[in-house]
Amino acid sequence: MSSCLDLVLDVATGTGAQAYELAKLGHEVLGIDLSSEMLEQAKKKCGQELKLGFQQVDATDIPFGDSFFDASSISFGLHDMPYEVDLLVLKEMKRVTKNNGKILIVDYMEPRKHLVARFSHQIVSLYETVNYKPFIERGLETILKEVGLKIDKSTNFLGAVQINLITNQKDK
Repeated sequence: MSSCLDLVLDVATGTGAQAYELAKLGHEVLGIDLSSEMLEQAKKKCGQELKLGFQQVDATDIPFGDSFFDASSISFGLHDMPYEVDLLVLKEMKRVTKNNGKILIVDYMEPRKHLVARFSHQIVSLYETVNYKPFIERGLETILKEVGLKIDKSTNFLGAVQINLITNQKDK
């Protein structure tokens, strides 16, 4: 994320770890999640003069106008959702993120993309939700293509986690 970004939406924020890190970089961040229990944990990260807030919101129906946020992010959320929900969430992220704004997606690496992911997949599949395996088999790029998003930059962390940056290109 570039330092010129201002207002960032962190979708499926959970305990707010990513939202907190983005706020520490100087961004104004709103973390949203369905789980009130997770948000209670996240709200403990507020304060410290950070521009950071949290709201209970359904990410398939984000209550903000088109192009409201400079950037949006989701970290380890898509693999927990059914495919149909992934599509709705990504469409909403695309809608609320400004044209040429950035979308950051962090999730498990597909085993076909890295040797370490082949091994970690065996362990991760033991404890993840029923949506994990279909997500991994389908692949993030396939899901993104369905909603008109394309990865600009991709890297990985230890071969087990993929970190993808997308420039939001609004349909003309």
